[in-house]
Amino acid sequence: MASFEKLYHETEKNVREAVHRFSELKSRCEHLSRENEELRTEVADLREQLAETEEKLKLVELTSTIIDKEDKTELKKQINDWVREIDNSIKLLSGK
Repeated sequence: MASFEKLYHETEKNVREAVHRFSELKSRCEHLSRENEELRTEVADLREQLAETEEKLKLVELTSTIIDKEDKTELKKQINDWVREIDNSIKLLSGK
């Protein structure tokens, strides 16, 4: 009978340890599930940002293609003319 009680107590101890371990693993699984969902959301947000950035890049590339070298030179000349005109206006307003 003593060996039966010993076996019974040992089995009971093993069951308690298994239940405790199961509880720990269940808690860890829930934590990992929440973390996984957060990461999935973050990945979706990053993919959306990537798509927006790619669209902006396409627009910049298209703009660069449209404005060829001649247009850039003309644009620079026009900006320089505006700067000179602004400088002259400032001189006139300041009385110099």
